[in-house]
Amino acid sequence: MTTFDAQIASAVSERAESVALVDAPNRDTFFSGEPLRLTWAQVDAAVDAVAFSLQEAGVTAGHAVAIQLPNCAELPISILACTRIGAIATPFPIQHREHELRHGLSTSGARHLITGARPDRPDLRDASAAVLAEFDATMLTFGSDHPDPDRRLDLDSGGAPAPHIAVPTDTATICWTSGTTGTPKGVPRSHAMWLATSGFQVAELELGPDDRILCPFPVVNMAGIGGMLVPWIETASRLVLHNPIDLGVFLGQIATEQITYTVAPPPLLNMLLRNDTMLE
Repeated sequence: MTTFDAQIASAVSERAESVALVDAPNRDTFFSGEPLRLTWAQVDAAVDAVAFSLQEAGVTAGHAVAIQLPNCAELPISILACTRIGAIATPFPIQHREHELRHGLSTSGARHLITGARPDRPDLRDASAAVLAEFDATMLTFGSDHPDPDRRLDLDSGGAPAPHIAVPTDTATICWTSGTTGTPKGVPRSHAMWLATSGFQVAELELGPDDRILCPFPVVNMAGIGGMLVPWIETASRLVLHNPIDLGVFLGQIATEQITYTVAPPPLLNMLLRNDTMLE
């Protein structure tokens, strides 16, 4: 059994110049910046840049780092940056508001939150900042809307992080249950746990480096991380992100990116069934 970072190192060694990570074409409607298209070498460099910034902000091995981002390249990169330095990635669904964030920070002990400038939620930074202040926690932001330049994150700047050697049993993530039967509960999982479940999926689907995976699930839970992100790094394939849910964009990505594997969540299938024009 291995670790996330070992999988990335293998991918970079074998496929450095192959396209690895692709943003949705409508990224500018839900996050700042133009859609990104990164090779494995660029993904590795971006993970280094964010990992270095996290260490500069005081994050060390064993610390939980909260992440609340839509399905853009910065989300998987932030998760992988945390695990690169031994921190525990704690991603929150973008639907979570102050109540859930407050509970999550209290439960996980996270004292850093990675977020970003979102045109669909211009109030997000101020709302999150108010909750963070209750915990004396730090906000780190992608985009240019953070008033403190030292707390802005960038994928293509920063030095190399101090090295950390992870082991498969290290906790990699804390993900949250839906909360439909009560308060969301944090579920820790190690590198070994994630890679064990991914291994079965990769084997059954016969996924390989030439596959192109379209991810319509938020990369914050079992479906997004276990079903998409981990198989991606395990196979050194291509991960194409979709921010749920836009039927036209989703179908366009299947055609444009020549997708070989995806999963359609029920709401998307319902949209298709109600669209007589597309069904014809």
